[in-house]
Amino acid sequence: MDLIYEKELTPLFKIRVFPKSFLLIGVIATIVILCGGTYYYISRAEGQPNAALQPVGESTDLSAWIVDWQQESGEEDYGALGSRLSELQMFAAYFDAAGHLYFKDSFRESLASDASLRQADGGTFITIVNDRINGDGSVVQKDPELVRHLTQNKTVRQEHIREIANAADQLDLDGVEIDYEKIKDSDWNGVVAFYNELYQELRRDGRKLRIVLEPSAPLKKLKLPEGPEYVVMAYNLYGSHSGPGPKADKKFIKELAGKMKPIPGNKRLAIATGGFAWNENGEVTALTEKEADGLAALSKEGVERDIASGSLHFKYTDADGGETTVWYADGVTLRGWIETAREAGCSRIAIWRLGGLSQRTLEILAEIH
Repeated sequence: MDLIYEKELTPLFKIRVFPKSFLLIGVIATIVILCGGTYYYISRAEGQPNAALQPVGESTDLSAWIVDWQQESGEEDYGALGSRLSELQMFAAYFDAAGHLYFKDSFRESLASDASLRQADGGTFITIVNDRINGDGSVVQKDPELVRHLTQNKTVRQEHIREIANAADQLDLDGVEIDYEKIKDSDWNGVVAFYNELYQELRRDGRKLRIVLEPSAPLKKLKLPEGPEYVVMAYNLYGSHSGPGPKADKKFIKELAGKMKPIPGNKRLAIATGGFAWNENGEVTALTEKEADGLAALSKEGVERDIASGSLHFKYTDADGGETTVWYADGVTLRGWIETAREAGCSRIAIWRLGGLSQRTLEILAEIH
């Protein structure tokens, strides 16, 4: 995807331009560009001649996740982007039927064989999510009862904290990220106590703590401890729970950035790559950017860019003759979301997730200052 850069000029002095003075205009424009200012870019992707104008961010701190079910392609993207990231999160820790930590073998193997996964300046973290894997192989995703069990009783909570700290020590990681979701309102006091006690335990070992919070978390009511870094999910505005639409839009991002103000210390907004496909039967499928790009070739009407979100969308006819609608993010989308967050006061961004990104998207993310 080619980018055309334009300049918003704020003259430092007045210049009178006479007819046929094109050379003078070119020289002046070059001088102004070299002197700095606010850059804008327009996507000129094939089939998208009217892409939205988006400002380029500055002083943006990026971190990203690699997930165990997309380990290989995630590591490939990390190879292209790793030097641009301040932190790396390895999304690979779950729970077994008894409520103890469970790690996928692919994660352990990659961590042991790929030294580059430990080179992020801010450290490499293990992300622990409250998914329970039962003995029969079935999975309970984002299990709120598991969170209640692990956090409400002090004795159980302390045992859980020791297990996490021991795992971080055995894996020799720089920190831990807690991604417990669907927390019930009645459980937040125990969860906040867990955050505080885990932070203190990890801190004694010289390790860091990151905490992921859903957009629905009651941030104004919570007395979150100072010390951890907090990450608020700014995605899935539309998704498997809804009809077609973008994962986020500018209004949604601005609202969440404002909602984050009560959070103490360092905080990030998490934005999401890829997208979803919705077919006529009500089935919703998650897609990487590359997968969505491949399906775009099947669209007779072509791909359009939504102004409110910067996302790409199109429709195509599937093999059964039904219509499928796709919405997804590319590099232009992500860059627009990052700039929107920065304008709203949040310059620390987390990318969910690496894997299946186009070369142009990787280049755009790498170029963000």
